[in-house]
Amino acid sequence: GPDEAPPRAWASELEAELTCRLTSFLEARLQRAVSAVTAHLDSSLERRVRESHDGLAERLEDVVAAHVDRACATVARDAQEAASKTAQAIEGVLAAASAASASNGTGAAAAAAEAAARR
Repeated sequence: GPDEAPPRAWASELEAELTCRLTSFLEARLQRAVSAVTAHLDSSLERRVRESHDGLAERLEDVVAAHVDRACATVARDAQEAASKTAQAIEGVLAAASAASASNGTGAAAAAAEAAARR
């Protein structure tokens, strides 16, 4: 009939339509593949960041614990030294008081108090 397209034109239209559909199909498949790869990379990156963060947190806890242990040891040592010096000072004061009461206020009491003050 007169309204029919020539076979060559019809073949070109069919080829164009098939090419368009195939291109759309391949673009959709490619987009799904890219999305899957992106999701995998995101989860992998998140896992590595979390593992790295956990490792850093553990190391920081170890460092802080070591510093706290050293600080506690220093405080304990300083407290022991202070207690020892305080005990020596108390012994000196008691010795001076004893000497003062034994000598009934003579120069020996003053000398004993002076010796206690030097400690």
